Amino acid sequence: MDIGVCGDNCRDCPRYTATISNNATLLSELLHLYIKAELRTKETKAEELLCHGCDTVKKCANSEVKACAKEQMADNCGECLRYPCARIEAVFKKSEATRNKMKRALTLYEMNLFGEAFFRKVENLNRIHQKMHPNDTLED
Repeated sequence: MDIGVCGDNCRDCPRYTATISNNATLLSELLHLYIKAELRTKETKAEELLCHGCDTVKKCANSEVKACAKEQMADNCGECLRYPCARIEAVFKKSEATRNKMKRALTLYEMNLFGEAFFRKVENLNRIHQKMHPNDTLED
């Protein structure tokens, strides 16, 4: 699965790719960027960024959405007939706030490491929803 429950793109996620390629250097660089953007503390260890995909994540930032998708037997929110709902809309707002915080702290190059993976949730889920439910009209 390339698209996670909340719309993150695992294939483009630097944490995921660093994990599956066993790239400790990239994980350390990513940790530095998270600390720089004040999204992690200096006490955080690079190993805490390891990610093998949504199914393996024990502590998910979007646990309510993850639990709901599991209950709906959906791989991600885009598959759900109730998409978009208040839960995923809250994730979108949180993601946008994180994006803005990172933009203030990171260079464009540094931001680009994260952009494709984390900040296209709406587009990713809309595409999936339209494919699975072509007669459903999404409202912006």
